[in-house]
Amino acid sequence: MTPDLLLQADTTFTLDWATLLVRGGAVLWVLGGFSVVVLAVVVDRWRNLALGANPTEVLTGLRPFLEFGDRPRALAYLGNGTGALGRVLREGVKAWGEDRETIEEAMWRQRQVEVLRWETRLSWLGTIGAVAPFVGLFGTVLGIIEAFRALAGNLSGGPAVVAAGISEALVTTAAGLLVAVPSVMAFNLFSRKTQVLKTQLDVSASELAGWLSRLPLRESSR
Repeated sequence: MTPDLLLQADTTFTLDWATLLVRGGAVLWVLGGFSVVVLAVVVDRWRNLALGANPTEVLTGLRPFLEFGDRPRALAYLGNGTGALGRVLREGVKAWGEDRETIEEAMWRQRQVEVLRWETRLSWLGTIGAVAPFVGLFGTVLGIIEAFRALAGNLSGGPAVVAAGISEALVTTAAGLLVAVPSVMAFNLFSRKTQVLKTQLDVSASELAGWLSRLPLRESSR
């Protein structure tokens, strides 16, 4: 909020958003940038945060190939649109014939890759949710300082000059909260969903490791 605008400020507060955006200065533009980032991350995570297939259906469909000892067909099945779940289970099938620890380790390595993909950019939501209110408060403090400067330069205006300036300055605090609240909610939602997906992945991988350690592999599939 520039001093010149505050000195010329009307004593009546108005919700003219174009004017408020100009008077909010760089702080509102920063918060606007934050809101765009939050929206982009939410859309991206909403589209990509998934196992890629139902674990029960995948394991049920995979079991006949394992019982027949047919690794090539099992790998082909898991590569058919099964997403992150299929990529993890494929690593286990590739290690079929080794001991259970080796099979689990192979799937664990791929699991870490998938989890890293799921958690990509989630920290942005948490960071913006924590920082946005302080950025808004910073803008408000600057606005209040300029409001008192305006009063000092226009003593005849009285408290009305300060009131108008402060009311405009508080817009940045409101904007900061408007950005922070959805960001924190989205961060918590996606963090919880990630935990659920990791659990489903671990349970499926553990079940597959048990099958592979018990079921024989055909010699032709080695």
